[in-house]
Amino acid sequence: QVKQVELMKFVTNGSVMAPLPIVIQPASDLPLAFQLKQQITWLVATNVIKPGEKLPPIRVLAAQVGVHYQTVRAVYHQLSEDGLVAIRQGSGATVLPFSGLQLARPETSVHAKMVGVLIAGMDPFYLPFLQGVEEVAEALPSLVVICNAEDNPVKAKLQINQLILRGMDGIIAASVGNLVQRELGFPQTGGPFPIVYCDQPDTSGHVILFDAENAGYQAVKHLLDHGHRRIGIVTAPIDWPNMSECFAGYRRALMEAGIAPRQSLVSVTKGFSISQGSDAARSLLVGSNPPTAMFATADILAIGAQRAIKSEGLRVPEDVAMIGYNDIEIASMVEPALTSLAAPAYEMGRLAMGLLARLIAGERVNPTITRLETSLVIRRSCGCYPPGEGDHH
Repeated sequence: QVKQVELMKFVTNGSVMAPLPIVIQPASDLPLAFQLKQQITWLVATNVIKPGEKLPPIRVLAAQVGVHYQTVRAVYHQLSEDGLVAIRQGSGATVLPFSGLQLARPETSVHAKMVGVLIAGMDPFYLPFLQGVEEVAEALPSLVVICNAEDNPVKAKLQINQLILRGMDGIIAASVGNLVQRELGFPQTGGPFPIVYCDQPDTSGHVILFDAENAGYQAVKHLLDHGHRRIGIVTAPIDWPNMSECFAGYRRALMEAGIAPRQSLVSVTKGFSISQGSDAARSLLVGSNPPTAMFATADILAIGAQRAIKSEGLRVPEDVAMIGYNDIEIASMVEPALTSLAAPAYEMGRLAMGLLARLIAGERVNPTITRLETSLVIRRSCGCYPPGEGDHH
């Protein structure tokens, strides 16, 4: 059974009086005093409890975390011996200024939860995702180790092994989930190691996805509503499961409109970059029957596509309309501002870390697939509004 105390910190007369983010595991092989000391040390080291603040009164903290008050008393004295707090009769335990060198001694080492986050590449899309992960991790507390696979399966395989060997308590795998599952040999229902998969539709277990198929559908449907019939797509490899879903949405919207998808309007890149998006779009524009509109399965590709359209002497959206996917920050800054399908990456990161924390704590959670809705953010590039009118949702 796990005793978990949520982060609801406030200070009264200099003392931290409300519950601290401490998790006590009575069934663990580690003594309760050791667990408590580790976590208070971590809170001091990470400045959750600041110098000059006082730790909660012994009996208050004992009641909050469910241990005997003598255990808390012993921990406070150990923290005093380590130079982390000063104890004075009648005034409690006051936190002292902290130096990382204080944790260099083996007897004061902190066992924080270690979480590995494996991402496919350093695409701007992952920034809000990682922010969401780290916000939740800070409150647990957990230390996050980020690995960039650079869309390279060989490198991703090596990083998976490194994360496990370094003693990670759990892993979040974003857009490389199936590789993780194969490498570790887990059964389809999840396996014994805490893992949450993100943006990887072909993976089972604990999975969080965007509704990428609907994103592709919404984008193309919007362009169809503008009267376009030759709609090209610039996409990363279609055999990547998340791209496959986007492409399925693209095809569904066309077929509903009675338009047969044409291979000549499909341009596939090797990955995600402005230059790759530009090259892919240019290959569509130089064809005998070029598109009047394009959908790119990532904003970074769409920005490259807009560059190619302009370099060919054409205008966006007057000659070629453009819609991207992910709604990264720079999408609103390019000229013209890019219409995009917003994917809630920040929310995905928070959900993934929250779910992983439950798994690490030993909670029994049934494997589920959670799909997050995307939403169309309309700007100038699709031709909806005149320049300068601003963003519309």
